[in-house]
Amino acid sequence: MDVLVTGSAGFTGQVLVERLQEAGHRVLGIDIEPEQRSDQFFQHDLTAPLKRNIRADVCIHLASAVGGFLFNLRKDLAEANDRINRTTVDICRRGGCHHVIFFSSINVFEVNQSFGQSRLLMMDQKTPYALSKARGEFLFAGEMNSCTVIRPTNLFGKSQRRKHSIVGESHVIPDLLEKIEQGGDLKVLGDGTQVRNFVHVTDVCDFVVRNLLLSGQHFFNLRSEITITIGELARLLTEFAGRQVKVRFDHSYMVYELFRITDFDLSLPVEFGWKPKITKIEDGLLI
Repeated sequence: MDVLVTGSAGFTGQVLVERLQEAGHRVLGIDIEPEQRSDQFFQHDLTAPLKRNIRADVCIHLASAVGGFLFNLRKDLAEANDRINRTTVDICRRGGCHHVIFFSSINVFEVNQSFGQSRLLMMDQKTPYALSKARGEFLFAGEMNSCTVIRPTNLFGKSQRRKHSIVGESHVIPDLLEKIEQGGDLKVLGDGTQVRNFVHVTDVCDFVVRNLLLSGQHFFNLRSEITITIGELARLLTEFAGRQVKVRFDHSYMVYELFRITDFDLSLPVEFGWKPKITKIEDGLLI
């Protein structure tokens, strides 16, 4: 099939393009940044409308303004993601796309921690990022006859890089690894008791490709068995990097800790083939 991947130049996008091509699909990539992996690529900022038509059978919508917990609190982030989502709906309509796979986030449950494997009942999210993902779910489920929503926990992998220069605005693993490489004491935001679940990017991409032909509406919450505190993660990453550093915790950042991941039910995604291969952070950083 012809598969449109928005955000194809990003961390997840690059892995997904490769997996789709391995499965025999033709990939049409679109991103604000250039990339050379897709069979056909369109460079465009999706916060603005796209005039040209892109014909595709399926759209996998990854494009999003996202970062670490401090970046996700930016008020302009929600508006940017709303524009990206509306442009993507318009592209799908004009291009004859019959199915959208929307990458949401487990953070949509930051207030109502029901972790339901179904359409959201309300938009009660507090942070701009979580609210924008919830609005995206409502938009695509309402505008598209066939829609799959993917809600992963924290994606990670070997090729993940620190995206923003300000501490706390990038994803936690590449942020910590870069600070470890810089040497000196390792400053960890929070008291270290924050709990996170990490899921490897290849496991999520393989699940998406395996279920590319689904029709109707489906909602999958995805996690792995890698549930760890930030304090444990910091110590693990220093060992992985082979560095001896002193870990210092900044307790003042605990005011931002609104949401604690639990080991939510996986019976539905398991029925559709969900079985993560990566079960350790160390293994995932080598793949």
